[in-house]
Amino acid sequence: MPATLTAANAEEIHDLITWLDDHPADVSSQWRDATAHWLMVFVENTDAFPAFIAVPEELIETLDAVIEDWVEVLTAHNEDFLTELKIGA
Repeated sequence: MPATLTAANAEEIHDLITWLDDHPADVSSQWRDATAHWLMVFVENTDAFPAFIAVPEELIETLDAVIEDWVEVLTAHNEDFLTELKIGA
């Protein structure tokens, strides 16, 4: 199923990369590392935000899990997260 990442800004992508270091716990480190690498390449090659990119199918589940996990943390601190993963878009 296709998915699109709508990245609000580089800072939010860097936050996801940092969070992927050991979260979410139920995702293997192999998939966390692959997703972090993909996000690093994306942010390094993006000149302007917001930015949109198709997500490789094999990374959708991990990216969805890490965004959900990170949003829970931010919500607990009354902070917003504008980057979105649209699955089926």
